[in-house]
Amino acid sequence: MQSFIARVSRFTPRLRNFRAMTTYRVTYIEPSGEPVTLTTDNAEENLMTLAVKNNVDLEGACDGQLACSTCHCILSQEVYDDLQTKKPPTDEELDLLATAFGLTNTSHLGCQLPLKVLPSEITVKLPSHSR
Repeated sequence: MQSFIARVSRFTPRLRNFRAMTTYRVTYIEPSGEPVTLTTDNAEENLMTLAVKNNVDLEGACDGQLACSTCHCILSQEVYDDLQTKKPPTDEELDLLATAFGLTNTSHLGCQLPLKVLPSEITVKLPSHSR
């Protein structure tokens, strides 16, 4: 009779390639104040694409090409501080944010924030206007 360890070891190569899947839950606070909560398992997706494909009031005029500020998002101080070590804004992003309506100390461009660098549950405030 084959031992349990021998039987399990047949599956070990497949288990090594298995990555735990994270479900991300993003709550967008629209300019009207209405919360819209979305979930996804796609860690490569960014805040802008998730919002646009689900008809959240976030424009993304340049399709994430880092050429506008219409995907401007406002993060909590805690999330923003955490991103300073994981994915700080680039000079290009900071230049574009300087043109964003309603800029805050915790502003980021949604197209530059893949979900994999964010907490699995996050609330994002959208400014009342975009440029």
